[in-house]
Amino acid sequence: MRKMIALAMMAAVAGTTGCSSTFVQSSTSAIVHPVRTISALTRPKPVSRILCLWEAAEGQGVDGQPSRGFAGQILFFTHGEESPIQVGGEVQIYEYADFDVNEDDPEPLHRFRFENEAWDRHMTDGTLGISYNVFIPYTRKSKLHDVCALRVVYRSEDGREVSSPFTEVTLASRTSGAPQKAMSRNIVTNSNNRDRLKQVSNQIAENRGRTDKPADDPLNSMTIKLPKQ
Repeated sequence: MRKMIALAMMAAVAGTTGCSSTFVQSSTSAIVHPVRTISALTRPKPVSRILCLWEAAEGQGVDGQPSRGFAGQILFFTHGEESPIQVGGEVQIYEYADFDVNEDDPEPLHRFRFENEAWDRHMTDGTLGISYNVFIPYTRKSKLHDVCALRVVYRSEDGREVSSPFTEVTLASRTSGAPQKAMSRNIVTNSNNRDRLKQVSNQIAENRGRTDKPADDPLNSMTIKLPKQ
C-alpha cells in the first residue's frame, strides 16, 4: 500500500513540475515518507489576515438582558486565496472602551473567547464565501455616548496567532433617539477594511463567473446569530 501511494505521489509531482531536480527531490521524499508528504499537501493553509466589519447593534447581554453591543462580520484569508476560508482553532474578541487611537497598548474592557466548536456555530456560507457573524455585548453598564473598539485574535491549532487591526465603533447614547445604521453614520472608521471587503466581493464574484452585481454594502445583508431571548 505504501508503495502504491508513493508511485501515485511521483506521478502527481511529475505532472505539475518541469524542473528535474525538484522532481527527484519530491519523488525521493514521497518514497521515503509517503504519509508525511501527503499530510503536507493536504494540511490546511495558515491564516494570514483577518478582515472585520463592526457596527453598533442591540442584542442580549452577558446577563441575559437587552444590551447595546456590536454586530460583526469576520472573514479569514490565507496566502494566495481570494475567498475567505473556514478556520479551526480558537478565536478571541477583545472589547475596548474609551478608545484612543493614539494609545499604543490599550487595556481591554473584556475578552470573549470562542473555542473551535463554539466558533463553528457562527459560520455562514454566503455571497462572499465563508464568514462568521457574531454579536458582542457591551459589558460596561453605560447609557452614554461611548467610543469603543474591537480586535480579533485567531490562534490556530498549532499555536500560531494572527490578529486584526483595531476597529473603532461609536455607541450612541440611549437618549439620542432611534439609532441610525452605523455604516451610514461612518461609525466604522477603519474604512480600509470596508474597501477591502468590497474588493473581495468583486473578486469572488468574478472568480465564480457571477453576472449579478454584488451588494453595495455586504454588511446589510448578513445574518447575525444572536442568543435566544
